[in-house]
Amino acid sequence: MKQNSVDVLTKEELGNKGINCTQLLERLVEIDWDNFNDLTLESEGSIEQWAAVFNATSDLWRVLAKDGKIIAYWNCIVFKDEYQRRMEEGDLLESDMHVDTLKTNLHKGQNEIYFDSICIDKPYRTVKIMILLLKSVYETLSGLIGKGVKFNKIWASGWTEEGEKLLNRLGFIFYKDNKLRGKICYLPFDVFMKKVGSIAGKLHLAK
Repeated sequence: MKQNSVDVLTKEELGNKGINCTQLLERLVEIDWDNFNDLTLESEGSIEQWAAVFNATSDLWRVLAKDGKIIAYWNCIVFKDEYQRRMEEGDLLESDMHVDTLKTNLHKGQNEIYFDSICIDKPYRTVKIMILLLKSVYETLSGLIGKGVKFNKIWASGWTEEGEKLLNRLGFIFYKDNKLRGKICYLPFDVFMKKVGSIAGKLHLAK
């Protein structure tokens, strides 16, 4: 889907361009390491690990590309109950998030959803790109709701000052400090969707 000269791409659309999940994660890891100064392989995990997660959760992430270059992404995760509890307790590292930690049937009952990452490469950090990312979050999750998937709360960790500001703007509620770094927050899912939908509606005003 092309909007304002920026492509919002799915796994299928990336595949049509000859980009598989391993190649995608090589670029996303590059963006992460360029934009954060305190990452380690021990805490963040491997490309192979995350390529498998992204391959298994294609309904829960999108990437933005400009002139053929991936410039931003977001991804969410729905954990099995045991790992959801560990995340809420601040005891789950990125390197702990493997395919076997994921809930496989989102159509069964209520789901808690974890907003794992939202990242924009530094040269492209504009209000318009952020709103376009949030618009893609809104449209993607709305699509799942339309298929009968139910979400209770959305959780997130504010890893950086910018991340905490975004969570505050969206109205997230502080839950507890993460044992590694950052703050764990949550928001009722319907409230989150109203907030993000409102922001997405302002895309035409953004620069």
